[in-house]
Formats: sequence, C-alpha cells, structure tokens
Amino acid sequence: MVQTLMSHVAVIMVAGFSLTSFNPPITTADDVAWIENMTWSEVTAMATWYQKPILVDFYASWCRPCRKLDENVYTDHAVKTELADLITYKVDVEKPENVALKEKFHVFSLPTVLLCQPDGEEIDRLVGYHPVGKFLTTIQDYQTGHNTLPDLKDRLREDPFDPQLLLQAGTKHARLLNKHQARLLLGRAQSQDPDNKLGVAAWALWRLAHMERRLGNHDAAMALYQRILYEYPEYGMAERVLPMMAHVQEKMGDTLGMISTYRELANRKPEDVSALSDYAWIAAQVGVALEEATNIALKAVHLSDEDPDVMDTLAVVYHTRGMHQEAINWIQRSIAKEPDDRYYQQQLFKFQRAAQGSWYWPIP
Repeated sequence: MVQTLMSHVAVIMVAGFSLTSFNPPITTADDVAWIENMTWSEVTAMATWYQKPILVDFYASWCRPCRKLDENVYTDHAVKTELADLITYKVDVEKPENVALKEKFHVFSLPTVLLCQPDGEEIDRLVGYHPVGKFLTTIQDYQTGHNTLPDLKDRLREDPFDPQLLLQAGTKHARLLNKHQARLLLGRAQSQDPDNKLGVAAWALWRLAHMERRLGNHDAAMALYQRILYEYPEYGMAERVLPMMAHVQEKMGDTLGMISTYRELANRKPEDVSALSDYAWIAAQVGVALEEATNIALKAVHLSDEDPDVMDTLAVVYHTRGMHQEAINWIQRSIAKEPDDRYYQQQLFKFQRAAQGSWYWPIP
C-alpha cells in the first residue's frame, strides 16, 4: 500500500532551502513506505538529510510487470525488510510532472527501478520484472557496491579481457545510454567469445541492438538483431529477437516486414498464446491476411481457455473483416468474464455501432 508519510510534518533547512519533510522512513517491515507527490529535489534533500540511499520505482497503471512487482515482490517480508532503511519513491510516468525525471534518467521500459545515492546520483538500475530472489540479491549488491559500474571498472583493470565482466559493464553502460562506452565494451566482449561458446557474443549483440533501438538508430538495431539470428541460430534467441525486430520495422514504416516477422514468430511458437494473439492483432491493425489471422486467433482463444484479452483480439479481427455480429458475440464473452472492464464495454459499443452502419464514438 502506498504511504504518504505525512504525519508530524516538520520544516528543516537542507541545501540552502526550506524543505517540507517527514519523520524518518518507517523502519519496520510491515509495508514499503512509498513516497509519492514530492518533487525529485525534495526527495534528494530528504535523503541527504537522513543520509539514506533512494530507491526509485518508475511505473504506469497499465504496466502488467509493474503490477507483478507490487503484488509479488514488494509484498515479500525479506524485500520489505531490505527496503525499510531506504527512501522509497514511486514515480508514475503518466503524470506530466514526472516527464522530466523520466527523461533525466533515460527510462524507456517499465518497470525501471533505480538505486541512487542520497544526492540523486544513480548507482545502478533494474529493468523489467525480476522475482524476489534476483531483486533482493541485486539491491543488496548495489548497497554494498558489488557489481556496480565502479566495481566492474576496478575488476576489469585486473582482468581486461574477461568476457563476462565486459558484458556486464557494457550492459550497464547500454542501459544508461552511454553509447561510446557501451559499444566499446560490448564489442570487446563479443571479440572475446567469437564462436559464442560462452553465450557472451549473442548477448553482447542483443544489448547493443536494444541500445541502438532506444537511441532511434533503427537501421543499426535491425542489422544487429539480424546478426544474432544468422550468426548464432543455434543459441535459441529467435523468440526474443523477432518481437524486437517487428517493433523496429514498425518504427521504420516497414509494415509488410513487420507482418512477416510476426508470422515467423507464430510459426516458430505454434502453441504459444501470446505469439498467436500478437500476430492476429497486428494483422487486424494493418488489414492484411485476415482469414489466416482469424484462424490463428481462434486457435489462441482455444489454447488460452477463452482468455478475455485473446477473445478481444479475435473480435477485433472479425470487426476488421466487417463481420460485426461475430465481433459482438466474442466481445460479449469477454465482458461475461470481466463485467467491470470499461475497455470491453467500449469495444462492444464500437462493434454495435459498426453493425448498424454508423460511425461510433467511445463511451464518455
């Protein structure tokens, strides 16, 4: 549960200005003492006053991995105990006032969890959902200075050709968009494992491709993703690479290439609900291969035991084909499973209006 720590407000002078502050962060493990609705300057001033590191959780309400982190990780007793002595700060990236902070820290994926010095300087970050064990170990490492960039830099001085150390350090620089250092270190990592016997070369290309994609260098990213597929086909990264390739192709305006990539992914994972549903959804958005998309979506519905989201995908495919009554029937089945979902209600309204031959407006 998000807490505001608003009890016993006191005014203290920090860094030359007046700060509305709070009692020291809760030190029991009953709950994570999240702070929201404070500016970054106020948070760093508070952390500096108490000389405590800051854990920053960038999230959004629509982000499922963010919700998993809240539900599965922040509720764990050991995690709550570990975080009890930190300043814990929640940042909703959908709020306009948080855009600058999101850009300052180059946050592109959610969730992104930063550990910072009391003055706000980043120590390191976790990107994406990580289960309790990995999350806890990583936070503990960062607090002790293990596996941080300074630590890896020192270890590389002793062994500058260690491929795993080069990959770790290069990955951290890539996540921070330190492009020159990332390209240098990850290039060295690949050169130390040219046949990918350690798996380092493929992962080095993967990290580089992600960085180039985030930087908007789509041609470079696409070339790197393709190198992974063609140079290391036996490593089994195609299921990771293909969705990223499709994303880049979408940014490049290569619609047919994107559809082809999603089709290849669905063919590689014929029993994977997400792969099948994604292909059907994209085909509907683009308006191609709709009969094939219908069959694939029907298969996904069956494999998912009629998951409401997957049935919505099937309904969208039917709607795109002009088969509005079929779309209505399937979205009604989604609503039967999730009767309070506003999106499904909007979809039903849209399909009903289309069936009547009228233009539609979303439900207010």
